[in-house]
Amino acid sequence: MEKYKKVYKDYVAAFICLIVLNFMLPRLLPGDPVTALIGDQALFEMTDEMYKKLVVDFGLDQPLYIQFFKYIKGLIQFDFGYSYFHKKKVIDLIFSYIPWTILLVTTSMFFSLLIGYLTGIESGYHHGKRLDKYLLSVMIFISGFPQFFLGMLFLIFFSVQLGWFPMGGCETACSDFTGIRRIQDILMHLILPVITIVIAEVSNMYLLTRNTSIIVRKKYYMRTAVAKGLGEYVMKHRYLGKNSFIPLLTMAAIIMGRMFVGALLIEVVFSYPGLGSLIYEAVQVRDYPVLQGTFFMVATMVLIFNGIAEGIHLKYSERR
Repeated sequence: MEKYKKVYKDYVAAFICLIVLNFMLPRLLPGDPVTALIGDQALFEMTDEMYKKLVVDFGLDQPLYIQFFKYIKGLIQFDFGYSYFHKKKVIDLIFSYIPWTILLVTTSMFFSLLIGYLTGIESGYHHGKRLDKYLLSVMIFISGFPQFFLGMLFLIFFSVQLGWFPMGGCETACSDFTGIRRIQDILMHLILPVITIVIAEVSNMYLLTRNTSIIVRKKYYMRTAVAKGLGEYVMKHRYLGKNSFIPLLTMAAIIMGRMFVGALLIEVVFSYPGLGSLIYEAVQVRDYPVLQGTFFMVATMVLIFNGIAEGIHLKYSERR
């Protein structure tokens, strides 16, 4: 119980730091939010009175500590403010963008977990043999590619050169697809971003599963299973797989949080309308409320999944 209390205190402290940093970082960005809102050209046609009125309307005339207290009050009420660029509430913007990010991240996690588990078990079971060496070489090779670089390569080759997949977005623009046809259209737009993220993340899950499987193979119950003459499938998935899955699940929870961050860049590369695209637009126009809201949501997800991972690890350690 003491271990859980310590973890709880650590995450509360991290959450407090998150709130403070989330408030300060957008305000440290260079540029004037009013200028970004109306454009540089419009400044020549705007009077000082109009400019001051905009500053007051956006609350930028108040001291930082007052802005901070209003920010805390908004968090408690789940109100991230109003986007002066999109002309709507930030929470409404987030709820319209975040489903696409969740779809991208969960799909990528499913295939990363599945491929990492299956290849890791095969590699660990055939440790030292040709299959193991081949899989290990491939995973180490693909782990060296940055996500954005892979994304641009796939976009140029498969979309521009071959025309197999859409250039970007989550759906075909101005389409009236419904039912199965719309699902197919969404999946076609999802394939390249998912493949990019999976290639970047699957090697971590593969290596963990492989290393755990190699250790498990040396346990006494594995020797007993061999002596019983159990089939290869049972050996792999009931013995190796079962004892390798808990560490993999812990790693998956950590990577899930990291995927939310990595997916943001992939969304920009593929013009995918998730939180990454929303953050990119907000940075360009210095939209402080949107930046605060999206960063808060993403960072909170990372903390939550890291907490889940640590909880799984502690529970697994107690059982052992």
